[in-house]
Amino acid sequence: MSLLDGLVLTITVLLFKELQAVSFDEEFSEVVGAPVNSMFYLLMVLTALTVVVLIRMVGVILVIALLTIPAATARQWAQNLPRMMAIGVCLSAVYATAGLFLSWWLSIQFQVD
Repeated sequence: MSLLDGLVLTITVLLFKELQAVSFDEEFSEVVGAPVNSMFYLLMVLTALTVVVLIRMVGVILVIALLTIPAATARQWAQNLPRMMAIGVCLSAVYATAGLFLSWWLSIQFQVD
């Protein structure tokens, strides 16, 4: 799993501008010569790999929550994408840590297959 984390982080950092351009304005990206289809499919593959690994770890409902709630909250606090991504990652870590601590404190047992 840490290998996948490193892969996703590395690709995101290396191709940040291209992924940002394709995500927000495909037509502009096409005009400036960015490989729109390749970037789109790369983004979908990275998202799919992340979801598959997360589903095995936490389940479907938590995956949906961990993908949407931190991003939506970060959008309220940030005006640009890099800051929004940083806030979203921090919020995800806080939410996951708080959930683990809460389950330990309440003595709720969980099992990861």
